[in-house]
Order: sequence, then structure tokens, then C-alpha cells
Amino acid sequence: MSMDSETAAAPTEIELKFTIDPTDLAVFRNLAFLTDLPSKRSSLSATYFDTEDQALRRAGYALRLRRSADGTIQTLKGASEGAAGLFSRSERECAVPGDTLDDAMLAAALPVDVRAATAGRLAPLFTVDVERTEWRVAVPGAVIAVSVDQGAIQAGDHQAPISEVEFELRSGTVEAVFALAGSAVENVALHLQPLGKSERGYQLLGAYAPRPRSVASAITSPTLAAAIRPIMAELIEGIALERAAVLATGDPEAVHRLRVLLRRLRCLLEVAAETISGAKLGTSARTIRRAFRRLGTVRDLDILTAAVPQNAESADGAMSVIAADRQHAFAKVRRLLGSRGFAVAMLDLLSFSTIDRSADEPQADNEATLDEELRRVLTRRWHSVRQSRRPSKLSVRARHHLRIDVKTFRYTTDFFGELFLEAKAAKRRQRSDDAVRDLQTSLGKLNDRRNVERLARDHLGDPVTTALGLTASAPDESDLRGADKAFKRLMGGKPFWA
Repeated sequence: MSMDSETAAAPTEIELKFTIDPTDLAVFRNLAFLTDLPSKRSSLSATYFDTEDQALRRAGYALRLRRSADGTIQTLKGASEGAAGLFSRSERECAVPGDTLDDAMLAAALPVDVRAATAGRLAPLFTVDVERTEWRVAVPGAVIAVSVDQGAIQAGDHQAPISEVEFELRSGTVEAVFALAGSAVENVALHLQPLGKSERGYQLLGAYAPRPRSVASAITSPTLAAAIRPIMAELIEGIALERAAVLATGDPEAVHRLRVLLRRLRCLLEVAAETISGAKLGTSARTIRRAFRRLGTVRDLDILTAAVPQNAESADGAMSVIAADRQHAFAKVRRLLGSRGFAVAMLDLLSFSTIDRSADEPQADNEATLDEELRRVLTRRWHSVRQSRRPSKLSVRARHHLRIDVKTFRYTTDFFGELFLEAKAAKRRQRSDDAVRDLQTSLGKLNDRRNVERLARDHLGDPVTTALGLTASAPDESDLRGADKAFKRLMGGKPFWA
């Protein structure tokens, strides 16, 4: 996208955004850092504009007119460079009379190609109406605007409630924003809101999609810590989005997606613990592990539900038992995902992924380069897989452990594989990825056969399990052969990082 000489740099808005349960608002308003401060209350009504084909959104912009008792302000925001509730984006504003867009401001702010795509075509798409309470908090080295928004987004026939808390940096450092927000989250369950109001409006219209990020382009220094941070930020954003979906719907696919993201985050936290001195991520890692396990119980019951033959004589009774057990397990998931402990863990991890504290950490004289660190990490996980015998020679338990090791290896190569840019390495990685995918698929099928029987006996008892035909037979020979072949291909290839 080209910029012309008329497009001047715009100020940058930096803020942390959270959702809050309306029942917790009274507690939030009585937090120690707010109780003695004056507050400003205002009614804000915003209309967001775009073309019919959403050219502004596709170019990374959001345009609104916001009306209040003080007048109407036109705001053009650029794409956020933050993630998972931290927003860092350009913001240009001007006062306008009435409800007419200021074309001169847009002409000065938008790139030439975006101007051409939107000229004469901008129209209202959705509205956002909130009641805002705002405080200005002075902390050592910073001034932060803290606001509570209560209201709704209206997009056509679709509506979504808003109950949010924002910490916007007016002056100072982003560390101060995290510190103040952290003191609030210790007392009130504030959960990261990865979507701005404009993104939520587009989401109601069915147009929002998470922004893909390149690890290689996000690295700011040649260390593994610098490589880990953007990956962690993207995972946290995905977890925040799927957490909301799980709590809103309980959908089995959302449960599965959230569990996969948590597993990937656990894998990344293990890499961080191995390679970054002073990371201090143990408490967050334990919270993530608890959430993963509780979701695992719900996921197991969803798998069992799908395995019950619907036309069997005992099916209705079995489904009732499974549904009751799932409801009980999901209640535990809801409590944990809505807890202060989970909110604290997510904010701590976002802080770690955002703020580079390497200058404050002791540096070894012979500190390894990024390339050396990556090779060690990948080799360690490769050896965990390589030391196994071929799958057909393993016990059920040993195959399960191999499956976990294969997943860990796969996630690690997913995280860092794109940093090996040579053509030869890329070809080797593709062959490795294909073998890992096939091995994981075959091991998954073998595991599922045993897992369904175990779940059925645990939840339904032996007689019903037998009556429903959920007892596992001997492993399928084709799955064993497939696992052996994939294992041989993986072990026979030269590591792409070597």
C-alpha cells in the first residue's frame, strides 16, 4: 500500500481492553486507585462507516462519527499492532458539524489507493451506543485514562452487548498500563477483549477474521525470547476469542479449538521455561494446565456422545447420562474460565509477550544465538520422538506417550519452522510436516478406539458399554501399518534444522 506526501503521521493510541461481568462493576468502581478520584460520565453514540464491500476494513482502517454532549468527533483508526486486548494503533480525530464526514481529513489521512477505493462510497454500517464513566489516574511516570463502557452494538438486525473496561495510556510507558490493569485484575475478573468495537461490529456482519502474523517479521532482536513473544501474543488472542465462544455457546467445536490452543500455549511455555532466564511463568502455566484438563473432560464426553450408536436400544439412557456428566464438567470449565486466576494468568502472559525485559536480565558472556537456541530446542523434541520404537511394537500407554511427543514436536516446528528460510530446509520441513501429520493421524485413530471404551466404562458402566458395542477390539492393522510407515518416514529424513 503506497502512502503519498500528504499523508502525515497520526498519533498512536495505546490501550488495554477487557470485558467485565456487569455484576462486578460495583467492585471495580470501588477499587482503591479510583475511589478518591472524580469521574466523568457521558453518553456516546457512534456510527461506523465503510463501503459496501468494506474497503476500509480490508485496508486496516475503521472510521466513525461519535456524538456526545460536547459535539461530534470524526475518528479514523489504523490497524492495531497489538494483540489479545492490547491495542496500539494510529488515531486521527477532528471535530465535524452535524453528521457529515470531513472529506478533507480523509484525503489527508488515507493512502492514495484507499482514497480511490472509497471516494463517494462511504455509508453507515453499524452503530455503537454506550454510557461511559471515565477516570484519569496518575501513577509514577504515567497518566492513564480508565473507562467503563456499558451499552450495545447494533448491526442491521443483529445486536451485541458491551460491558468493557479500558486502560488507555495518555502519557508514559506501556509498563504502567499493565501494572495498573494488573492491580485491578487481582481484585476483579477482567478478561482480555481482543476485539475493538469496530471489529465486533464487523463480526456481527459476518466480516471479521483474525489477522495472520508472521513470526519472522515480528522478531525485533536475534534471540529466542524475541521469537517466542509474537507467537505467544497470537495464541493469547486466539484463546481470548475462543474462551468467549465457549462460554457463550458451549459448542463442542469451540471447546476443541480452545483446548488445542491451550495445548499449543503449554508447549510454548515449556520452550520459554527452558530458554529464557527469569521468565517466571510457572503460576500462569499451572492455570493454563488446569484449564486444559477441565476442557479435556468436556471434550472426552463430546467424543463419547459422537460414538454412541443412535439407534441402539440403550442409546437414549446413555445420552442422558453423558449429557448430565457434561453439564457438570462444563460448569467447572465455566468457573475456571471466568475466574480471577485465569484473568491474571492471561494478563501476565500478555505482559510477558509485549514487554521486552531482556535488558534487565543477566546476560551470559557466551549467550547462544537464535539459530543455536532453535536447533537445541528442536533437537531435544526430535530426540523425544526418535527414542521410541515403531508404534506397532509399543503398548497402548507407550503409544499414547509417543502421540504426545509427536504433537509437541509438531507444535514446535509450527512455531519456529518459518525461521529456517533456505530452500533445502524448506523442502525438508515439508517432508517432515507430512510425515508428522500422517503419524499423528494414525496414532490418534489408535488412541480413540481405546479412549472411547475407557470413557464408556467410566460413565456408563460395563453392561451398557457392552450393549452399545463400545468395547475396543484389537488395534486396526491398517492404522498400525500407517503409523509405522509415517514413523519410518519421519525418522529416515534429515532434520530440516540440521
